[in-house]
Amino acid sequence: FTEAYGQAPADLVRHLAHVVKHASGGRMIVTVYSGASIMDADNCSQWAGRFLREQWLRCPDIDGIVAVTYNQRPLGEPGAFGFVDGSYRLHGKLALHEQDIRTYLEPDAIQHEPVWGATANWDQQRQMLIRELGRVIAGGSATWMYDMYGRWYDAPEFWKLFAQFQKISAAVDRRGYKSVADLAVVVDDPSMIYRPFTDHLLMYNSVTMQKTTLGWIGAPYDTYLLEDLFDPATPRYKCYFFLNTYRVDSATRGRLHELLRAARATALWLHAPGIICDNRLATENIALLTGFKVRRHEGLAPLVRLDGDSPIVGGLRGRHYGTPEEAGVWRDFKALYGKTRESPAYDAGVHYCPEADPGVKILGTMKGSAVTGLALREMAGWTSIYSSGLTFTPELLRNVLRSAGGFLYVDDAATNVCAHRDFIAVYPRTPGARKLALPRKAVLSDCLSGEQLGPGREFTLRLEANEARIFAISPED
Repeated sequence: FTEAYGQAPADLVRHLAHVVKHASGGRMIVTVYSGASIMDADNCSQWAGRFLREQWLRCPDIDGIVAVTYNQRPLGEPGAFGFVDGSYRLHGKLALHEQDIRTYLEPDAIQHEPVWGATANWDQQRQMLIRELGRVIAGGSATWMYDMYGRWYDAPEFWKLFAQFQKISAAVDRRGYKSVADLAVVVDDPSMIYRPFTDHLLMYNSVTMQKTTLGWIGAPYDTYLLEDLFDPATPRYKCYFFLNTYRVDSATRGRLHELLRAARATALWLHAPGIICDNRLATENIALLTGFKVRRHEGLAPLVRLDGDSPIVGGLRGRHYGTPEEAGVWRDFKALYGKTRESPAYDAGVHYCPEADPGVKILGTMKGSAVTGLALREMAGWTSIYSSGLTFTPELLRNVLRSAGGFLYVDDAATNVCAHRDFIAVYPRTPGARKLALPRKAVLSDCLSGEQLGPGREFTLRLEANEARIFAISPED
């Protein structure tokens, strides 16, 4: 029933797109508003039929898809996309990010709608808009401003800034797009079918809230649907982060192992990866995919305490991860808005935890127990890391990416970095000097002020909290 309910709107949209394309002789551009997508999933995703959207990416009659993301919007948050940007680019679809940010011209928004990105004044507003443009540029996508009540942009400073944005976007288009990400985030739309209706927090904390963690790791990342990893045009990555791949059949499993070996990559698995295989739900299926024998446990706390002798837990021993609070989600709400907002943790009492078998390196245990919560195993040509905890902290994910050979652009876990080959955007949560590193020697040119830095591979930026900057990257003369 769940599959059929999700298939119905997918079929209807594809049919309508075909009708429009046929009636216009192929002249009309067709875009689809998808609302929340898999990267912004919530408890509505199943009963509202908000999944199986990968079919739209494969539909020749659809040119672009619009999505909106809320939770990472406020000042002090990194911003985020709700769509799978890597898959959009792979299939030649325009990704349109809707910005229905509540501007400072909406006086009641600070009190009533802080999570939607409300700001108190023009300076805050300007920094938020620059942050969002940086993400759009780095993602190879586009954006629109949604003026919900007809007064949110009724000030000349908006239009002066947007005129600068148009010039920057034109320069981006001229230079083209080339991803430099070492991290691929992988999600699977059909796996949504098997998630229990009552466990919406499982999806919320393993996927939706993970965007906050990803936003602070100080490196770009690309997001793909599982099946798109095997497309010859998809680049190889040093690290693959599998968020919700609960359903992996045996053929896909073999292709995944081949891909990981060829890339000599690190795979990071969450919760119960591959538990459904060839139409059979069984705990032993997890071992076939990840290399870890696991056991189902009930009544455990949702936190993992880090320990062990590994660079992955270096500097983090004794700390916990697993919930949005530990990851710093909405940590600045009280300071910014005079109120707090709870971010509930998945605590259904069911966890799938790796066994301490030979060859398994234990990196953490479930809080208050001796049950393994985080473990590493060297496989044949690739590295497997299994986590029973859900929401990672930025510091832990930075360690994983660094251990996989990934490049980190900043030396802290409080700066958002969005980048591709020719542009880089930075946005710090806290004030202070940032050491910005590049993979190659280059000149940086501030896209708004015109300031030039370099040539060099390392730059020191002195930034205020929430001060967003976008730089064009030019090779050394």
